[in-house]
Amino acid sequence: YRLVRDEWLAGRVPLWNPLLNGGQPLAGMGTSGAFYLPQLICTFLLPEGMSLNVLVIGHLALAAAGAYLLAREQSLSRPAATIAGIGYACCGNVFFQVYNPIYTVGAAWLAWAVPGGWQLLGGAGLPARKLLAVSLSIALLAGEQRQAYHSGPSLGRFCLRGRRAPGTPPETLA
Repeated sequence: YRLVRDEWLAGRVPLWNPLLNGGQPLAGMGTSGAFYLPQLICTFLLPEGMSLNVLVIGHLALAAAGAYLLAREQSLSRPAATIAGIGYACCGNVFFQVYNPIYTVGAAWLAWAVPGGWQLLGGAGLPARKLLAVSLSIALLAGEQRQAYHSGPSLGRFCLRGRRAPGTPPETLA
């Protein structure tokens, strides 16, 4: 993150990392986040030690909010949705990825891609498409392409379990 910041501040696009393996592409490394806007904002505006902490904590909050939204889409009550959101952000698979921030970023945007896809399955139209497209695009800019893949099987699991998408009449279920 420091090299990315230094390159941008020097007026150069962070394309190359001369510090690893005698030199290798930097922008192509998923962990660099060279074009991920929240990371760049935190890196430029906050002190060096604090920027990564704020980025990770912010993405844990974003993950909790996305899980809350999905739970509300499933017609859960507000307290149950709150527990679902906190449970997702604090579960071992998400919370302990703070040591590898790119996975925390992926988990946060996955929590928003699934509700977007869920709404799209229910025929929600343009807002759902925007939510899904934005969450997948931002995750790709962050360097977490696996998140885009994982949103597909997650939505497929909902369909296989026979859950009805919002606005879908019950007789259309197979």
